[in-house]
Amino acid sequence: MGQRVLVQAQIILSVLEQVVNEADLVRGLAGGTVRVAAFRSLATSFLPQAIAQFSSQFPAITVSLVECAYQVEVEQALQAQQADIGLLHIPSVPELDTWELFRDEFLVILPPNSKHAGTQLSWEDIIQYPMILSPNQDSCDRMILEHFGRHQHPIQISYEVREASTILSMVRQGLGATIMHSSEIDSFISDFQVFPLPVPLERINGCAILKNALHLPATFIFLETLKVMCQPDLQPKARE
Repeated sequence: MGQRVLVQAQIILSVLEQVVNEADLVRGLAGGTVRVAAFRSLATSFLPQAIAQFSSQFPAITVSLVECAYQVEVEQALQAQQADIGLLHIPSVPELDTWELFRDEFLVILPPNSKHAGTQLSWEDIIQYPMILSPNQDSCDRMILEHFGRHQHPIQISYEVREASTILSMVRQGLGATIMHSSEIDSFISDFQVFPLPVPLERINGCAILKNALHLPATFIFLETLKVMCQPDLQPKARE
């Protein structure tokens, strides 16, 4: 008799725990804000679609964007708990949990009137152009400089310009060449000459949250929205 009572009590406690968990989930998705920190090149490529998809499912939750100029600012916003989710390059600082979303390749962009023949550039072809890149604080441009250095073809930056649109305008006027990742230039390259690097270089784009922090359920739901958008194979299977 006592054993049966104990078993029944354990079942009741399990059901109560499930009810509490469900109630917490509902409260977390019934309102509030998910704060996303990102810099422009990542924010513009797919974030608006993710926000629209998330908002259609959870209209009571607001998604706010914390705009950052550089990777370190995204990391700092997460560490200071000024943002719940960050879009950044992987690897990142050890205080963050990160997940890969997608990769994109760096491409060389030459002025429209360049007379290069063929479909491939050599290192020497590239470094003969004045190079227009972002300031050294930009993690992408550090990757580019390190990549050229590893292949014994260091480049000198002739112009340091922060805005991608300004860089492309300067290249269009024949002031030099630049190197950008493919997701940033897809909508701008129709009148440029675009080539792969002699040795390909990719960046790993991901999302991150602060380790060991308390996060609302909405944060994890938005993370899943990002993951499924970028990697559809992660879509949860329907239960039988």
